[in-house]
Amino acid sequence: LYATEFFAQPLSGGGPGGPDDLDHSRVGIVYPILLETNGAPPDQNVIPLQPVDISFKDGDNVATGCFANQLYSAAVSGDRLYVTSVCASPKGPVEPGPAERLANNFKTLLHSAVFVVDTTNNSEVPSERLVLTEALEASYGADAEPDPSAQRMPLIPTEIVVAEPDVSGRRQAYLSAMGSSAVFPISFAANGTSSVGSAGQRFIDLKRGMPVGLAVLSQGRGLLVDDLKPGLRLLDLTAERQVATVDTLSRDWAHDASI
Repeated sequence: LYATEFFAQPLSGGGPGGPDDLDHSRVGIVYPILLETNGAPPDQNVIPLQPVDISFKDGDNVATGCFANQLYSAAVSGDRLYVTSVCASPKGPVEPGPAERLANNFKTLLHSAVFVVDTTNNSEVPSERLVLTEALEASYGADAEPDPSAQRMPLIPTEIVVAEPDVSGRRQAYLSAMGSSAVFPISFAANGTSSVGSAGQRFIDLKRGMPVGLAVLSQGRGLLVDDLKPGLRLLDLTAERQVATVDTLSRDWAHDASI
């Protein structure tokens, strides 16, 4: 059994660059719990998710990093555990300035990321880690006809579901995200590389929503729980689109004046 510590825990002495190295000053924590069998004691060790070096530079042209924070969801597929995170990057600068400087600083504040753990030895696999802000910025720029209005970033990754490996070892995953009204398909290859969506369609557009739960059904279908709607959204995962919203409330008591 695996459980996540929601908030990151501080490293003694701060980051490797000293007390001012805030971007590398904490670690994410996953608890592997060995369920007792024949009197065997539970495993008390923890799995640290190490801070990450990010390719984005701040307004001072300084390299940045982030640490695994707000671990909302985790899913096991084969010998891998996938953990979502709002990877926090608190070190400044954030002061006002030219538009380009502000844009660069804003890009370094937080990142949606998926951390990967090898469940055979309960250790993180940094080479398989996926920072979605980096991957999506690169993929949007690689599209033949980039459309800025159709580009979204997953701000808060709320849920991840991952299928079992297929015959090639590839794992198909889906990640729901608040702040972007979208579900992001992610393919994890057997060699550890990953890709988000497909060319020209990196996400499933929910139009307006706050997705908090996701399940994959048979025949390429998915169900999504949305905090903004009294029902379930039905997704066609094969075509990467929303099909319908099905009401699940017989009566909405939120607007009942008699209560």
